[in-house]
Amino acid sequence: MSNRDKVVFVIGSTGTGKSKLAVDISLGLSGVDRCGKPYPQNEANDLEINDKFGGEVVSTDSMQIFIGNDISSATVTEEEMQGVPHHMVSFVKPNETIEIEHFRRLCAEKINEIQERGHIPVIAGGTMLWVESLLFKSALTDKTTKARSKKPASTSRNNDDAPGGKIIPANLDKLSKKDLFGLLTSVDPLMANRLHHNDQRKVKRALEVARDSGKLLSQTLLDQQQEAYSEAAYDTCIIWLYAKPHVLKTRLDTRVDSMVKQGLKEEVLALYRTLASSRKDTREIISDTKGVAQSIGFKELGEYMAKAYESETERKQIDSEHQKELDELWKKGVERLKTATRKYAQRQVKWIRTRLKPYGTKDGGLFEFHQFDTSDVKTWNNKVRDPALRIVRAFLEKESKPNRSFGLSHGVVSSISTWRKFECKDCNKTLNGNHEYNIHMKSRSHRKRKAGIRRMEENKRNAESVRRDRSTNKRTQSRIYN
Repeated sequence: MSNRDKVVFVIGSTGTGKSKLAVDISLGLSGVDRCGKPYPQNEANDLEINDKFGGEVVSTDSMQIFIGNDISSATVTEEEMQGVPHHMVSFVKPNETIEIEHFRRLCAEKINEIQERGHIPVIAGGTMLWVESLLFKSALTDKTTKARSKKPASTSRNNDDAPGGKIIPANLDKLSKKDLFGLLTSVDPLMANRLHHNDQRKVKRALEVARDSGKLLSQTLLDQQQEAYSEAAYDTCIIWLYAKPHVLKTRLDTRVDSMVKQGLKEEVLALYRTLASSRKDTREIISDTKGVAQSIGFKELGEYMAKAYESETERKQIDSEHQKELDELWKKGVERLKTATRKYAQRQVKWIRTRLKPYGTKDGGLFEFHQFDTSDVKTWNNKVRDPALRIVRAFLEKESKPNRSFGLSHGVVSSISTWRKFECKDCNKTLNGNHEYNIHMKSRSHRKRKAGIRRMEENKRNAESVRRDRSTNKRTQSRIYN
């Protein structure tokens, strides 16, 4: 690798300041801060600071790619960009979708263009699968894509190339969730054991890979794991922004409230109208697994959008009672959005800790890996921006390190054959894997459910005891009177 291969990644859960730091780093590498004032060069490790080392931001947020989804995805505004070029933002129509292979190819092109200009690519975003696809050279190869392009999709006849000679329809959208999962169970039982039966998008994806490539997705992943995660795609410096859970919870709730004030209701309704205009049955919109409909916020606010759209199209006169119903649906949707956002942040942190951080160890890791606590925004400049910029400057000054072997022997990637599901009968939930099961068993919702079940059982026993006592008293009184 040459110095030209150097890339900076700013990762972290939503609400930790990734976009802000990406802009700060890009400006700092150009020698100015947000106010246009020069950065002091006494801590720059003698690195020449000029436009040659300026940064450009590449977004890896799978929801910020959609046009018209700016508020709900917290897309960086023109003012927040501070003149720093941003790529991979707001370029896909709401009713379209982009596969991860396509995204990776587009991002690689953007990164190459930025490096050709003599600038530093600063990758910022919270869609961890997309981040991971850029970090590792073989984490997501084009082999599957090429294999799919060579084989036509199977129809109602048997496809000899399909695993086991199973019949996989060309149009999977016509199948119910139950039928889709049943088909996957017969075609690729390992993937069926890994996926939740209600995760329609991933179930379809596994079937499509098996149908179009003639190879099971579980086997494809296993093959990729043998070669993936062993070589970095770029000489990489990763900066992980983290915030204390109680601080982040308040921050995320405040962010959702701010989105509402900025016009979230109007934005999601406009998106709903766009999707509804191309559909006969609008009831399918909320359950869609493609395009902007899969974003956090769309499903949570779905009941409100459907009801509001129905009122618009039927030109109903919205009386006070109907408006009250809409307001209540909106209020419940916003609360669900807050909950979903917090859970998403937890999943992001889990991904970074278990799948990325192990590769960033100081001795023998693939990447430089640095972590900053952004809980106190008042200390941003001194505790986050300035030290992060010093780290990046030092990283750019170093000679690029050779690729290191870092594969499955480190135990970072779990074996596909060990995938299994767990059932929580108390909560009627299906959990994927030991980690998810253990988290659920320790969760507040599970404890509350268990406590509720215990109270119900105790109340039932008390009621039974009272009934027996009354029956005994009646028999005693009957004998006395007789």
